[in-house]
Amino acid sequence: MTVLDVARGTYARLPSSTRAYLGRFLQYVPTSMKFGNTYRHWRELLERAKADPAFVKDYRERVLTELLQQAASGSSYYARTLGPIMQGATDGYLPGSDAWQRIPVLTRQTVAEHRDAMCAVPPDRLDSVSTDGSSGEPLAFRLDRNRSPI
Repeated sequence: MTVLDVARGTYARLPSSTRAYLGRFLQYVPTSMKFGNTYRHWRELLERAKADPAFVKDYRERVLTELLQQAASGSSYYARTLGPIMQGATDGYLPGSDAWQRIPVLTRQTVAEHRDAMCAVPPDRLDSVSTDGSSGEPLAFRLDRNRSPI
């Protein structure tokens, strides 16, 4: 965590009147400086994506494959369901053109039945949250405690 991350967190917890006062000065700080390296990294990716559709396709597939590999290696549920699909993934890519179609769709029932087994980190390091139940019964699941807008 950088000094700017700590400063942003402190700023966010200030009373609204103090934030409004400081905001008058912060409006003159360049956006890239206010939001740091993560912001600059994503801006660079977005600029490259505008000019290179092949980059977007390749980047999306590589990042999604990495996410699936992380899930399969850290979660008993995903080791069971994604493990066979992930066999043979090389250089950050799923094997075979039909691999993406073989990934099972999550249902409400699946999440309800396997909530803790789906966690790729120990469940006690996560927050327990739920939907508001607007479409029926609320659904409980787990989220990372460090889920900032970044």
